[in-house]
Amino acid sequence: MFPIIIEKRGYRTEAIRNADGGPLCRMKSANTISFRLREITYNRPVQRFFERLGFAFCIAAGAICVVLHVATFVTVVPRMWIFLPFAFIFGALLCSKAGGSDRRFGRPNTRAGLLAVALFLYAVLTFVYVYRTTGGASSVSMLDGKYVAMDKSHVIRTISIQEYQMFPNLWARVMSAWIGMMSAVGLLQMRLTE
Repeated sequence: MFPIIIEKRGYRTEAIRNADGGPLCRMKSANTISFRLREITYNRPVQRFFERLGFAFCIAAGAICVVLHVATFVTVVPRMWIFLPFAFIFGALLCSKAGGSDRRFGRPNTRAGLLAVALFLYAVLTFVYVYRTTGGASSVSMLDGKYVAMDKSHVIRTISIQEYQMFPNLWARVMSAWIGMMSAVGLLQMRLTE
């Protein structure tokens, strides 16, 4: 039996009693009802498994993002690599839902909150830097033997071969910062504490 069943009849709200006969709610005032809820029990080992798997997915996504982000400063990283940490974040979200976690939007401690804010600011600043560096270009191309930065089909400016080669790195850097920030916030939300 479900823990709460409410029926509305006209302007009155009536609650059906629990299986043990105890009342489910009591009226505090004309507009407020307080409920006595039974905790919904999940299969605890399965729930813990999904919580731990989601936690591991967040750690994997964060580690891959750190490696990708550092690699963008050293070598050319294809943008396709960013799909791997994105898939891990998606898996962590699915595990969080499958585990039935009700610890949404918990208040983090001060250091964890500061870390989340710092990573968010870094991701925003990285995006602003890349946007200003590229002049708002969404792609690069080679037209008439010249390398150009483009926004859709509009040519913004002519660029050098170094800028042409490093363009995918800039957006991989931005995406790794954003997904890394999401994985860190996910780790804060999926703490393995009771």
